[in-house]
Amino acid sequence: MLNTRSYKRIQRQKQLAEKRNDTENVRQKCCELAQMHIDMEQFDDALQELKEAMIMGGEKDPLVHRTLADYYSYMSNFSEELIHREKHLSITRDNETIAEEQQALNNLGTCFLEAALASGQVEAPLIDQQPQSREGLLQKSYQYFTDALALSPACSEHQRKHMEMRHG
Repeated sequence: MLNTRSYKRIQRQKQLAEKRNDTENVRQKCCELAQMHIDMEQFDDALQELKEAMIMGGEKDPLVHRTLADYYSYMSNFSEELIHREKHLSITRDNETIAEEQQALNNLGTCFLEAALASGQVEAPLIDQQPQSREGLLQKSYQYFTDALALSPACSEHQRKHMEMRHG
């Protein structure tokens, strides 16, 4: 059940941001509402909020792309999910936000892992119009997870080398 109180609060905050012409806050509230709809499997409503976020200048907003990727993940649309996961990563790298970049890398790793796990149940996922093998998907997943770990300050140089030796 959708938390009506939270939903109405965010809806009011969005309306206030619209009145103030605060497009960044409107995009954020659209994404929050979309995530609530995704969690409740109200995908049409989620997509409507995400379209509004894109119209409000969301092309360069990492939150918009991350939420769109979540939407496509729930819809089992690997190709569209991948597009938005990669845009999310690109924007976070441009903005030089390490924590957000680490999250983007983790999300890409998860995206490829889920595609690999599903590859035996559905037709092979496409990347650049080419079907991908389960092994290739797992290798990409591993690389993104390794890259994410490398950004962690808790991950020492010794641990990184050990990870590389185990995989290589």
